[in-house]
Amino acid sequence: MFSIYFLLLAVLIFIINIFFSKKERNTHFILETFLKWFFLIIVGLGCIFAFMGHTFNADETAKMIGWGTGSPFQFEVAMANLAIGVTGILAFWFRKTYWLAASTVYAVFLLGASCVHIMQIAENNNYSPLNSGFFLWFNDITLPIIIFILVLWYLKLDKKK
Repeated sequence: MFSIYFLLLAVLIFIINIFFSKKERNTHFILETFLKWFFLIIVGLGCIFAFMGHTFNADETAKMIGWGTGSPFQFEVAMANLAIGVTGILAFWFRKTYWLAASTVYAVFLLGASCVHIMQIAENNNYSPLNSGFFLWFNDITLPIIIFILVLWYLKLDKKK
């Protein structure tokens, strides 16, 4: 559920930023503004939030995913989330091809995680809250695809500029 809050926060800040900006509101500017906030809040803060859950609340997080508790893999997932979160925060300042790399890492990690979650559903009927449903389809599949497509669109527009 936290994904929705991060998305709403990113969209709210994006709208405020667009509304108060003195720059021309063309497609390139709008995409750039949206992506910088998307990277900072959704990728950056969202993945750091996931890192904290997998680190400081590991057993409860594991239960919400339908995993066993006490596994050292939980810390590995936490470190992957931390790395992607830091990358998302850096993406706020570094743009263009950095965004392509950051969105690729984000997409590969989450789409890979979605494959594991789907296999867990198929093989073990694991319909735990953080393994299935809205979280799976929105957080692990939809968001990484959207950000990757928007980055490609932005880079295409940027070449024309």
